[in-house]
Amino acid sequence: MMQVLLLNADYRPARIVSAERAVVLILAGKAEPVQDSDTYMRSPSVHVRVPLVARLVKMAKIPYMQKVPFSRRMLTVRDNGECQFSHCKSKGTTVEHMLPASRGGKSTYENCVLSCGPCNFKKADRTVEEMGWTLKKKPVPVYGPMVLLARAGSRAALPEWAEWLPAPA
Repeated sequence: MMQVLLLNADYRPARIVSAERAVVLILAGKAEPVQDSDTYMRSPSVHVRVPLVARLVKMAKIPYMQKVPFSRRMLTVRDNGECQFSHCKSKGTTVEHMLPASRGGKSTYENCVLSCGPCNFKKADRTVEEMGWTLKKKPVPVYGPMVLLARAGSRAALPEWAEWLPAPA
């Protein structure tokens, strides 16, 4: 099933919808195509090009800056699936607490990063500073627009969408 990136009237990402839903919005005058694909939808009376990206005509209220509850999936999206320790180039497979849970560290986006198994094992219950390690990037909270990346998944996120989707922090 083809998916379409739906932008708000101000060109910020709103959600990802099916091609059928995007065409219905366009035919109803509620959206307009921004970037078309090579695919068409046809009926006996109408023949419409399916968009890759569509924009709503009127602004819709979307909680862009709403914090997203902590989850491994969103942590993986935020950290691009990579171990966040600067000396490591491996895939991130475990959740690592900067302030270890054994010392009262909470499972929050500000305290957790993705790490590979060997780095997680070496760090154990110490802090990054105690290990003398550094992070590739500072752990930051996850907000609404990043959910689009998680929902789209790597299979569905089209290169044509990169211009409108937020880059992971």
